[in-house]
Amino acid sequence: MRPDMQKLHSSWHRLSSRGNFKGVILFWATLSLASCNVSPNLGGGIVPLSQAQATYTQLSSNILQTRCLSCHSDQRPSGQVSFSSYASTMASAGTVVPYQPYQSQLFKMTSTAQMPQGGSSLSNTQLSQIYYWIAYGAPNN
Repeated sequence: MRPDMQKLHSSWHRLSSRGNFKGVILFWATLSLASCNVSPNLGGGIVPLSQAQATYTQLSSNILQTRCLSCHSDQRPSGQVSFSSYASTMASAGTVVPYQPYQSQLFKMTSTAQMPQGGSSLSNTQLSQIYYWIAYGAPNN
């Protein structure tokens, strides 16, 4: 079991074995609130970005056009995914799920270094830009 999960399991076991139901409720409420705003796990290289820094325009020019379009364009939509425009980026179900980076294939595939294929992995700053753009609702800005 992962160390962080072991700590949670130990806390839960300690509270529930004592019949401390108030503590159990507080534990789950705290865990639920903490999981609402999870930052990306980028190996300690988390780069916090404001909504003004995580825009589609910046994402497109800094990452999508330079790292993705060779395989994911309207003319060559590998996996039926194109990043040629905002509309095409949002058109493929599951590629970008607004407000849910961990459910979005774009973040999942890049943060696990499955994409881009045949090139170097994205930097922590680039991964943070994808993460926060999606977390802020993936607006067309």
